[in-house]
Amino acid sequence: MNRSLFLNKTPRRSLARRVLSAILRSLLALLLVLGVLLVSLFSFEQATLRPLAEYAVERFTGRVLRIEGELDAIAGRVIKLRIGNVSLANADWGSAEEMLAIGAVEVSVDLADLLTGRYLVEKLVVDEGRLLFEKNDVGLSNWAMGSKPEDSDPNTEATDGTAENVASGRDGPLVVPVRHGRLSNIAIMVYDPALTRPLDIRLDKLEQDIGADRSLSANLEARIDERPLSLQARVVLSDGPGADAGIEFDAEAVIEDARLAANGDIDNLFQPTRVNLNLSLASPELSQTAQAFGIPGLLAGATEIGVRVTPVGDRHRVDISGNVGELEIDARARLAARR
Repeated sequence: MNRSLFLNKTPRRSLARRVLSAILRSLLALLLVLGVLLVSLFSFEQATLRPLAEYAVERFTGRVLRIEGELDAIAGRVIKLRIGNVSLANADWGSAEEMLAIGAVEVSVDLADLLTGRYLVEKLVVDEGRLLFEKNDVGLSNWAMGSKPEDSDPNTEATDGTAENVASGRDGPLVVPVRHGRLSNIAIMVYDPALTRPLDIRLDKLEQDIGADRSLSANLEARIDERPLSLQARVVLSDGPGADAGIEFDAEAVIEDARLAANGDIDNLFQPTRVNLNLSLASPELSQTAQAFGIPGLLAGATEIGVRVTPVGDRHRVDISGNVGELEIDARARLAARR
């Protein structure tokens, strides 16, 4: 037996421990330095922090940020920012100078999430705001943002709004998840070539929470083209690896006098094989409800319809019952389960 195999194990193990220890010490030192820098950064006076924030946002998004109100920052494991009267410039091809204007905003970011590679906002509170969503003729969104290339010349940058000539937006809109959010008194205008007219949305209140149980809860009170809308929803991701995860859901929406409710569960969100679903629609006048959703009013009258989908063996059973005016509905069907 070759004794050198055993004799070499201890030095190798010792070397591994030393390397690991050095790496850990370096990481701790780096975290300490970052902590000191963060504390120093957020201890700056507003006169220093304001232009720094405006510069950072412009470098990251390619859009000009203006902060005209108070700017407060609190450092710690959770970094908190409170900003008043903030606006963000629109795309060069946009119909207005600003795509966003907010009276007051509070943002909290947990450093523990950043250190573990999770990019999300711990808390977002917005009060009094105006948002503009629009697309140009080639389908480019004004919310598609990105920093400008280093070699670009700002004096010669194209402003025709084409996808080839606009530096920002090639990677799509910026999306950052929010764990706890509350928006109030928000006016939203949507311009899209697919719409026959602009869409006017007023958010009186929107609250959403991401729970530790992989759930998403939302509560919405709004008006769409002056039609009142309320929505309560809860969605829970069930166990499953990656894209194989299923969902459980329970939601209810009321638009004007119409009520739409849905609940159930799906075993696989993208390739479902087992679905339990309950839908119900109640409206005092179906044609008005259809008009509110932009659907031609082919049927009219007081309506109450229920739809139930349940798995039966390798198929699904669909039961539809209710009435539309004087028309009674009672139907059954079977659908083959997808394999």
